[in-house]
Order: sequence, then C-alpha cells, then structure tokens
Amino acid sequence: MKKIFLLCLFCAFVTVAHAQKKLTPVTKSALTGIGLPNGSKQDSRILSVAAAATILEMESNKTNTKIQNTEVLVLAPASVNKFNKDSLIQRLTVRSWRITPSEDNNYLWLQKDTRVAVAYFAMSTKQMDLYFAEAISLPVIPTQGANTTSNQSKQTIVQPATQPVNQATELQNSQPIPQTANNLSFLGIWSSSSSNQGYDAANGMSGYIKRQYTFNQDGTYQFVIKTFSHYMNKLLLTKESGTYQVNGNSLTIIPQKSVMEDWTKKDGTDKWGTRISSQNRPLEKVTYQFTKHYFSGIDEWDLVLQADKITERDGPFSSNTVFTNAWYYKSITANNLVVELPEGQETYQQNATNNLSIIGSWGKSNSVSQVNNRFGTYSYVKYQYTFNSNGTYSFTGKNYSEQYDETLLTKENGTFTINQSSITINPQSRVIEAWSKKNGADNWNQLKSSQKQALEKVTYQFTTVDGSLILQTNKETVRDGRFSTGNSYSYGPPATFTAIKLPGE
Repeated sequence: MKKIFLLCLFCAFVTVAHAQKKLTPVTKSALTGIGLPNGSKQDSRILSVAAAATILEMESNKTNTKIQNTEVLVLAPASVNKFNKDSLIQRLTVRSWRITPSEDNNYLWLQKDTRVAVAYFAMSTKQMDLYFAEAISLPVIPTQGANTTSNQSKQTIVQPATQPVNQATELQNSQPIPQTANNLSFLGIWSSSSSNQGYDAANGMSGYIKRQYTFNQDGTYQFVIKTFSHYMNKLLLTKESGTYQVNGNSLTIIPQKSVMEDWTKKDGTDKWGTRISSQNRPLEKVTYQFTKHYFSGIDEWDLVLQADKITERDGPFSSNTVFTNAWYYKSITANNLVVELPEGQETYQQNATNNLSIIGSWGKSNSVSQVNNRFGTYSYVKYQYTFNSNGTYSFTGKNYSEQYDETLLTKENGTFTINQSSITINPQSRVIEAWSKKNGADNWNQLKSSQKQALEKVTYQFTTVDGSLILQTNKETVRDGRFSTGNSYSYGPPATFTAIKLPGE
C-alpha cells in the first residue's frame, strides 16, 4: 500500500512538473562524472527533484540507508540516441564505479573509493529517466563476484560524492573500452548462435547457424561454422585456421586455410553423417576492434568484435546496438557448449577455454570495515593478480586504513604453470613496503621501509564462474588471505574492481 501511495505521489509530481517550462541541457552527470548522450537535460525543479528522491528512497529504505543530493536527468529515448542500461553501465565502469545490481532491475548501487550512490534508470518510448543520489551511509546489499566485502557493516561516508570531472577522458558514446591491461582477454573459445524466427520457429521448424572462435596462446586461431536447417537435406561445416596479431584493442585475423564441407544428416537430425564434398573458401584478412563487455541484465560476459563492414566469416552485424557494427560472442558455459565436430576430427575441448581464460588481470577486496568512532574510519585490503601469456605473473596487495599513518604495499613476481585445471604459482621475489600518505589521504608519498618476505609456492585448482576466477586450495595462503567462501578465493575481471595504482603511476 505504501509503495502504491508513493507511486501515485510521483505521478502527481510529474504531472505538475511537466506543466512547467524549460530544462537545462547537460553533457555529463555532476554526481557520477559520466558523459551523457546528446539531448540530455537536467531537471532541477523542486517538484521533479522531490519526486525522484521519493523513487530512490523506495530502494534506499530497504537497507535503512539515507540519501541526499538527488540529481534528475532526462534523456532522449533509445530510438534517438541508442542509449540503454548497458550503455549506462559501460560509462559508469569507465569512471571506475563499482556496480551492484538491486533485486529491482531499475536500480543500481554504485561505489567508488569511499563514495556510494544509488541510481534509478527507466526507459519509455518518449524519454529515459535517470536519477542519482548520494548515500550518506553504506548499505548492506548482496554483491557479486570477487568484490564481495566480508565485514560490510553500516559505514559513514566521509568523502563528498561530487568530484571534478576531466571530461576529455569521458566516454562520449558506446564504443569499446581499450583492454590495455588485459589485452589478451579474448583468449579461449567464444561462440555465437542465430536461429530462424517467425512461422518456422513457431511450428517446430527450428534451425540455427553457430559460429565459434578458438584463440590460442601461441598466436593461432581456429574458426568453425555449423549450419543446420530443416529445409536442407545436408549440414554445412566451415573450418578455418590461421594466425592473429594484437595491437592495443585491435585484433587482426590472418587466415591460412578455409574450407566448407557438405555432410549428410544422421537420422535426419543435426548430427554429422557422411561427408559429401569439400571446397576451399576465399581467405579474408580482417582487423577488428575488440573488447570484453558485461551485460548485467543477463549476467553475461561477451567478446565484442567490431569492423568497418560485414565479413563473410562473421555474417551480418548483430541487432544489439550497445556497440555499432559489432558481433557478440559468448564464452563457453554449460548452456553454451562447443561445436561438436564430426567423429575423427579435432574437437576444441572445454579445457582449452579453462587453461586460457586465466590470462589477464583479476582483483578482489577482502574487507571494508570501520572503527567505531563519531565519523567512522575507512579501511580496505585489495589483492590483484596479472597473468601474462608468456607464463609470468605479478601479484599486488594494498592495505589502507585512515587509522594508520602508513599504507602497506605487497609486490610479488614469478612464473606459473598450468596442468589441465591446476595452476602452480612459483614466486621469484616478494617484498612488502610501508609508504607514508600524501596529505594524509589515500595516496603514495614516500617509501619508509621495505623487507623481503618468504616465497610461497602453491598449487590451486582453478576455473572461471560467471566471469570470475575461482582459485581453490586446501588451506588459506599468506598471499590470498582469508578464503572468500569455503576453501576458495574469488577474483573478478577488470570491470568489477579498481586496479591498484603503484607509486609513480
């Protein structure tokens, strides 16, 4: 009943607000610093702000959290600027906001350093409503992946939410985010499927085309297409292999061999029967722009490839407009299996994906706590791995607290080896440094002391689950700290954590 009353109150406010004149054009959000699409306006009228605050309080009240400084933004509809929730998440991620979805799909909780905010986003055919508000205290809400905090009691926020924005570095449209720190994140197996629609699908005449890339650590790739249709008395199989080159977030595919094969249908199904014929295909060298993108609505990480024009290999561009001129390839999961090749031909196993999926950067925050005083004291412990394709790794740990005069920095380097689903960490150097704080804040100032630490060789069982790296071992390690859950550690990919900046960076 209370919710219905609040919604009615909101409608009344909106009715009055729309009767008033003039909204202020804006290009960015003052509270979050994100760039806004063309045609965006800020509504600072009292009734509009009050109505938006009421909507946001419906979410914050669930965790007894107070909000302030409500920002009301009105955006043109998606049909005009191609902006949607994924675009919003992408821009927040670029500005280093850590995002936690709410049970209500219209809300997002945001955290950046000591700043916390709540967002509301709603789309309609006429306009999009985007509201932000600053949280006075940190709510206890479910978190995802590696950044779950272990002692997340209610915490006073001591830093204002509004910060200066360098708009020159802001993302002005939904383009790929360069994966400079993780530019081998495409390694592994990725696939996309398309099926027939309309009358055929409604009457059980389903068919599909499944495309699949396998990017190997040695600079080679394989590509396959399987085509099945009730209207054809055969199956089509395309097989391509070659090499690839990476430059920043550009990926160049250089095919060396490409063939298309016709196969009979086994028992009239989509199972391979007998090969009928085979013919060579033209070799198509293409340079793509690539990124890994997280779609929160379906909790899925995709490899996004973009090119200037449609390719024979990838087919028509996707209808998804988060990225322009793009194809979206999903990682291999229990619900998205690899293409089964005909018996006797090489099949790219799930293990290949698992072995390669560890390459890149992964991070987690073990704790966010407070000292029980009048204003609250903020502290955190961060851990971060970077696994390189040449078999080396680096590990960084940062321990910060407002209560202490020094910040601790752990640096470790070494090599790793993989055997199926096991990874062995072989450290070669490990030091812990104590740094003074610049102006008493969370900044590196001067190195006060440094000491070597014991090297800890550990073998983990590893896998990737929902985009996070899971490391499992029999007992807790000095390197990783307390288990995230059970006897395992959970590390999230780059979009889910703020990378540790080393002194001098």
